[in-house]
Amino acid sequence: MVECLEVCVNDNTAGELYREGRDFIFRYEKSAQPEHYITLTMPVRVRDYVHDQLHPEKEGLFDELVQRFALQSPLSGVQPKVLAHFEVTHHCLLVVV
Repeated sequence: MVECLEVCVNDNTAGELYREGRDFIFRYEKSAQPEHYITLTMPVRVRDYVHDQLHPEKEGLFDELVQRFALQSPLSGVQPKVLAHFEVTHHCLLVVV
C-alpha cells in the first residue's frame, strides 16, 4: 500500500510525499513555482526526489548553502566593523558608538 501526504508551502500545494516500500518519494506539483521549494536542498524540479530516509543527511550542506546564497549575495564579503546608532538633533548629526 502506498501512503501519501500533501505538502504545502504558504498555503500552496507544493507536492506530495509518498512512501513506497522502504523509499520516501517527493514529487513537486506540475504547477509548483520555484519559490515553493520545500527545503533549500530540494529545489523545484520535474524529477522525483527519492531517499531511503525521511530526512536524509547531506554531506557538505553548509558549504553548498554558503556557495548558493552567501557568496551570491550582493553583501558577500561585507563585514560590519562598527555598529553605530545615529540621531539627528538640532540639525546636527551625532554618532554614538
